[in-house]
Amino acid sequence: MRFGFPSFHHHFGVLTLSLICLSLRLSAAMGSDTEMKIQTVLHDFPRALILSGPAEDSAAKNNRLTQVFTILSQRLNLPPDFIGQEVARRARALAENKKASPLDRAQAHFLLHQFTQARDFALDAGDRAHRAKPRLPAEVIQALELAAFAAMELNLLEDAEKYLSVAAGETAPERDLALWTQVQSSRAQTQYRKKAPQEREAILRDILKEQERAHGTDHVDTLRQRNELANALYEHQQDAAAEVEFRALLAATERVSGSDHAHTQSVRKNLARVLETLQRYPEAEALRMSVVQAQERTLGNDDLTTWSSRLALIRNLEKQGKNAEQTVQYRELYAARRKKLGDANPDTREALSGIAVTLMNQGQNDEAEGHFRQLLEIDPGTDENDITKHQLSRYQMGLCLGRQGKIPSAMEHVSTAHRYFQKRLGDSHVATKEIGAVLDQLQELNAQKKPSAPPPQVGLQGGALVPSTMAPMPIAPGSLPTSLNMGPAESIHRPLEFKP
Repeated sequence: MRFGFPSFHHHFGVLTLSLICLSLRLSAAMGSDTEMKIQTVLHDFPRALILSGPAEDSAAKNNRLTQVFTILSQRLNLPPDFIGQEVARRARALAENKKASPLDRAQAHFLLHQFTQARDFALDAGDRAHRAKPRLPAEVIQALELAAFAAMELNLLEDAEKYLSVAAGETAPERDLALWTQVQSSRAQTQYRKKAPQEREAILRDILKEQERAHGTDHVDTLRQRNELANALYEHQQDAAAEVEFRALLAATERVSGSDHAHTQSVRKNLARVLETLQRYPEAEALRMSVVQAQERTLGNDDLTTWSSRLALIRNLEKQGKNAEQTVQYRELYAARRKKLGDANPDTREALSGIAVTLMNQGQNDEAEGHFRQLLEIDPGTDENDITKHQLSRYQMGLCLGRQGKIPSAMEHVSTAHRYFQKRLGDSHVATKEIGAVLDQLQELNAQKKPSAPPPQVGLQGGALVPSTMAPMPIAPGSLPTSLNMGPAESIHRPLEFKP
């Protein structure tokens, strides 16, 4: 050593030892953290599965299970397949471990979809908590809720109601509002599965009343419960009552979170959906426009959420027959998608198709024709859905040309599209028949060498493009393959997530 400094080898040895010790501490911490997350999954999974709603067939059950696993993995910052593999493996071991507590084994059986065993172990756990000295009311409630959830999955709804009735007797809003609310919410879910809307509504109104009494109108728990009630009313087709609750929820959410917050936008969209169900489209339009504008400010025009909201606005405008306003929104969507995804992307092409169709419906056929030509110049590739949309654009091009009196060219495009749909869907399909009817009329006009009257408009009906009747080339209402990917219809059947 020189100048009293330790040697390099001494430094390296101390550093190595320190790193080893740190690594061991981190590994232990990470292992402990993972173990806690596994316990959390086992505890939370039953309630999450029940709140996701019933599933009628195996496909729906698989989708529901995937959805619940995804939500839990995101909440706990776990890999997507962790629950399906590691947690399931741990659950299998725990379910067979005779030294484990009945409640732990019940949770494990529930995750494994062994609901009869889950119910039986849960009832055993509840009985033990009831007979314990001192008695353990919180564990009685937890066990009875779990037994009720298992009974719901077994479709033993009367049993589930009985277990939850006993659990409800173990608490009161004055003693523990959060626990009481939890049990009452489980009771409401049982009534939902029993298809008893009045009973469900009564329970949810009681919960909301107690939350308002304890916290006031603007507390996050009150907002969450008002949202639950509003959703339930909408699900049970009590649209006027749902509107009242959503308006109150919107006012409170704006006060708490501000006009541009994501929670506020979610409530606005749900209120708009209710108004659309009531066929009050202009009121809903204003709400949808405000959502789009807020998301442009907060998320940007190229965000997928903004695109989805703009498409919902377009659906609303289509219901009102506002073609010019639809064109404006489609132009915004097309510009954003073209910049982010490129010209050839199917989503970009669908936005361009929207521009062309709405222009044609306004009689601006020259510009519409130009956009249809753009669409037809793009190679659709080998994906059958993209090819179908490409051929539908060809059919619409034929309609556009027919409006301009260009009958031979119109016949060529419509004929090509007709041959495709004959091959793809068959002669008996309504789309093939409708296109064939247009082709027959074009051929008749061409033979007579008469000027053509405007072919039918093209609109959206049930999410799919269909021509609407306009003489002298009428087309019976029906379904054509979707040309504009409007996305799935909005649903307000799931609670919004209000985070404290």
